[in-house]
Parts: sequence; structure tokens; C-alpha cells
Amino acid sequence: MKQIRTVDAVGQVLCHDITQIIKGVKKDVAFKKGHV
Repeated sequence: MKQIRTVDAVGQVLCHDITQIIKGVKKDVAFKKGHV
């Protein structure tokens, strides 16, 4: 894993899950590991 700028991240593979939390409504995976 390496740190890159946000503008350079387009088209790269995610190295971990991103969770979306909406209090009292939803807590789920927004983007899974490996998503491009």
C-alpha cells in the first residue's frame, strides 16, 4: 500500500473496504476491497 494524491487515485484499486454509515438508517459497505 502506498499514499497517493486523490486526483491520481482515479482508476486505482481500493486496498480496503469503505463503509457508509447513515445514523439510524444504514451501516453497509459502500465500496468493497478491490473496487476500481
